[in-house]
Amino acid sequence: MKKLILFVLLGLPCFGAITISDTYSATGNGTTASITLPFTPSTNDLMVLSFVADSTSGGTPSGWTLAVTQNQPAYSYVYLYYKIAGASESKTITVSVPSGGPWSLGYAEFNGIATSPLDRTASATNQGGSGSIASGTTSTTNQASEVWVCVAGVVQAYYGVPVYVSSWSGGFTSATGDIFYEYGNPGDTGLNMAYNIVSSTGAASSTATLDYTATHSTGVIATFKGLTSSTRKRVTVERN
Repeated sequence: MKKLILFVLLGLPCFGAITISDTYSATGNGTTASITLPFTPSTNDLMVLSFVADSTSGGTPSGWTLAVTQNQPAYSYVYLYYKIAGASESKTITVSVPSGGPWSLGYAEFNGIATSPLDRTASATNQGGSGSIASGTTSTTNQASEVWVCVAGVVQAYYGVPVYVSSWSGGFTSATGDIFYEYGNPGDTGLNMAYNIVSSTGAASSTATLDYTATHSTGVIATFKGLTSSTRKRVTVERN
């Protein structure tokens, strides 16, 4: 009797489904930007936090990682942070704003994400008087299954005139909708965070079309890898 040993590669790679599970947003004014989620983040989910202000952030929130940041000089500071949710993850997220002033926060949560998720990033400074906000364009992503997240941030000098995103290009969908804080001098802040769950590699980018001209605006984008798995199975076949 002879034994024939076969090695079969199953699912190389095998991509799991990425889905968006929760979103939340908040606005305010002062030296601390904070949100308390009405739900507990699920263990191992990707937590994504966007922050926009007309002054710099005091640093990355505890336990989080900065994916990408950009600003139109002295205005419209945009930050995109992320972390993988741990067991009994806190519902409260706080960002320091040392100079004070208006701020906007957006939160989105995704499941089916790799434990080391960040892949590519890009950003763009959109000069004043623009009716759109570009995210910048990343280099080609490293794997097919990803979620691409971009943020359009605005500091509007035409006080009391909110700016809203009417559409996103490239298959992106708004996750948080428009978050606008009417403040006055030195300006109002707002953001819109959008996402695109993809199944092929590419250079990630999107452009937000606005319903009104933005005085100061900035865009950022980051791509996050989905779970993959591969198994190598040994199969023994007996032959007479």
